[in-house]
Amino acid sequence: MLKTLLVVPAGKRVSEPERLWTPPVKSTGTAMVRAMERVEEISAVGLGRVNLSSVSVNRLNTPAR
Repeated sequence: MLKTLLVVPAGKRVSEPERLWTPPVKSTGTAMVRAMERVEEISAVGLGRVNLSSVSVNRLNTPAR
């Protein structure tokens, strides 16, 4: 089962867990929206609540604008 997590899907460059672990490179609104989508995907796994206390308020508010 764990070996399947290391498989890189055809046409992709990284495995699914690596895609979720990789943070955004830029702090643009689009990058932050993608980051929040990753947070949503991770939280859907059901591992518990996501702690956003280390994320600045400005970074959370920017995509909302």
